[in-house]
Amino acid sequence: MAAVFHRRTKAKDALSSRSPRSQRPEGSEAFGVRFNTCAVQFVAGIELRGEFSMPLVRISLRQGTTPEYRKAIADGVHRAMLESLAVPVDDRFQVLTEHDAGGLIYDPQFLGIERSDRVVFVQIALSAGRKPQQKRQLYKRMAEILAENPGLRPQDLVINLVEVAWENWSFGNGEAQYMDR
Repeated sequence: MAAVFHRRTKAKDALSSRSPRSQRPEGSEAFGVRFNTCAVQFVAGIELRGEFSMPLVRISLRQGTTPEYRKAIADGVHRAMLESLAVPVDDRFQVLTEHDAGGLIYDPQFLGIERSDRVVFVQIALSAGRKPQQKRQLYKRMAEILAENPGLRPQDLVINLVEVAWENWSFGNGEAQYMDR
């Protein structure tokens, strides 16, 4: 059984001593993102922040980039998810993989978009339920952020979202934490 408490409710205030990490004061920031509202959810005694959290991100790119470049890509992808999908700041699970020239196969002109050898594939597995406008905002914002830093051309960013049901997640201990949601 899940109970949802919103920031302005007495129930949320009553639970605040049990879950101090869930509180984000009005106007607080993380990764340059302002948090103005917050929801806390308890499922089987586990605190969940955000209605549709739990992304697992796979980033694939060519070998030969610097650690700073890879960090900027990973940070930028996470920032775009914070801003567009409202995932919790600490809900960050990413796998970054470099590939040799034969390890990334793509059409350099598919749909009339000119891609270079600096192409980056971002695949995000996330719980189902985002609205199309949230997804559009994610695509746009991620391209903007990564163009700014580390300088990735928007044409070289390929994004794929894979929506999965809540029961398809286990975050450790061999348990399906969201099975009874």
